[in-house]
Amino acid sequence: ENDAGLLPWSDEKVKTLAVLGPHAKATVAMKGNYAGTPPFLISPCVGLAAYADVDCTSPPSCTVTSPVGQCWTTEAMAAVAKSDAIVLAVGLDSSTQEYEGHDREDLRLPEGQRQLLAMVRAAARKAGKPLAVVLLSGSVVDLELEKGDRGFAAPVAVLWAGYPGQAGGAAIASALFGHCNKFGRLPITWYSNSYTATVALDDYAMRPNRSRHYPGRTHRFFTGQPLYRFGHGLRYGHFDRTHFSAKVIFASQPPHGTAQLEVAVRASVRSSGKHPGDEVLLLFGAPPNAGLCGRPQQELLAFWRLHDLSPGETRHVHETLPLKVFELTDSQAQRRPAFGTWRLWLGDERGAATSTIDLDLLSSEPLSEGALWNCELDVDGLEKSPQEVV
Repeated sequence: ENDAGLLPWSDEKVKTLAVLGPHAKATVAMKGNYAGTPPFLISPCVGLAAYADVDCTSPPSCTVTSPVGQCWTTEAMAAVAKSDAIVLAVGLDSSTQEYEGHDREDLRLPEGQRQLLAMVRAAARKAGKPLAVVLLSGSVVDLELEKGDRGFAAPVAVLWAGYPGQAGGAAIASALFGHCNKFGRLPITWYSNSYTATVALDDYAMRPNRSRHYPGRTHRFFTGQPLYRFGHGLRYGHFDRTHFSAKVIFASQPPHGTAQLEVAVRASVRSSGKHPGDEVLLLFGAPPNAGLCGRPQQELLAFWRLHDLSPGETRHVHETLPLKVFELTDSQAQRRPAFGTWRLWLGDERGAATSTIDLDLLSSEPLSEGALWNCELDVDGLEKSPQEVV
């Protein structure tokens, strides 16, 4: 999140920082699990001190599971009152919250941190101070920010840092102050906490099932409203898609004397902001009968990172995708091409600029609609009898 364009901060305007929360002085927690022994660990407080005068108020008693009073101390309140901006470092850890052999039953922050977030947001709003929430976790966390149609009640920025490793604090600081503009995109769907009441922990079915009100799992099948979509991610500045097209072609040298299909993709991106940086393009596709007959509603077909675009620069992508990219898994666990009309788009939003291709045009083995799962469709294209498939 970057509500009201809160970030990046200018080190000329933000000269004093209040840094608080259980991860303000995080070191070991930044390693996550299955990590080696790094030669050094840079905490958020140490990293931010390179850009501003930092008042770091996170006593040893302030942990991810502490009651709010251990973190929202008199010193923390005073730091917030006298600072130019606030960084609240919250999240999980791999020793008490998420680790092998332990299942989370709640997608929210621990209770004390939820209260801390509410109190710091209220204090920031009252004092008119910009607030950046830095979230350390290896999985989904619903911060329950209650964003309305007009944005948040008080402007807030959110940076998900994962478990950022030995120089994590330096990376966080560089991101908040705009010295780095090379952000990623979410590799998972972020569900709201209500998802835990809808889907049983031990129900591993991927596909939705209307008869039992099951919404499915992952961006490929989930029919509910996610907190953040798979592939969501912000960057500083604007990267405009100025061109996108796709068309079916023959391979120039078909193997074994058999004509093979390929899809030629062309895209252009222009950096129209004032910040140089990277853009990540995600190419999604919706197959024929998307979301029906056991088929996914969308597939990630390809992605590209465009490095170091300068303001005003246009960069082009020319890529040829083989037919196997357009294969789906049938009911016998075999991969088969999904012939028919595919809808393609760039970005994590389905309303983005689209292009359609028809793989039936050159198919030597045309398949009837629904053949991948052998289900029947009525005149409106809906399943006559939804199947229970996993």
